[in-house]
Amino acid sequence: MKLDRFTIIALKIVQILTGGIAIYSLWMLLLHNEPIALFDFEPSQGRVLNTIAVQGNASLVTYEYDVGGEISIDQKRIWNKLLYEDDKIVEFRISYNTLFPSINRINNFTLHGGYYTGLVWGLSMFSIFALIDILADKDKWVNLYSKLFSQIRGITKS
Repeated sequence: MKLDRFTIIALKIVQILTGGIAIYSLWMLLLHNEPIALFDFEPSQGRVLNTIAVQGNASLVTYEYDVGGEISIDQKRIWNKLLYEDDKIVEFRISYNTLFPSINRINNFTLHGGYYTGLVWGLSMFSIFALIDILADKDKWVNLYSKLFSQIRGITKS
């Protein structure tokens, strides 16, 4: 049986994307010294340039900090309870990665929970696709998805 080239390419792209999400999330966690400390972080005084309320309890904060005599500007979404104290913006103490200064912490809050989610999701999906690739009857599944993609392509061409 001849396998549909589009289906094979689509399945490989999904494998590459899920593996890429896992690798990117792991890399970002390591840059933030999570779960192990690999990089040095230097302290710097930060200054808030702008705040924009984005949703309920969060604000988008644009801030600047000094990196060896040069000013770096960054933007992060921060919970208002971390940003404000007695209706005033808290003092921003920035710790930045000395090798990659764009990786920084505000007041020692690393704000990297999304990377853990991406790592778990990416590794889970990649593992599922790897198991399917190793153990499954590929001809059966590719044939099934080939029919599905053919129907989808037929609908979009109409």
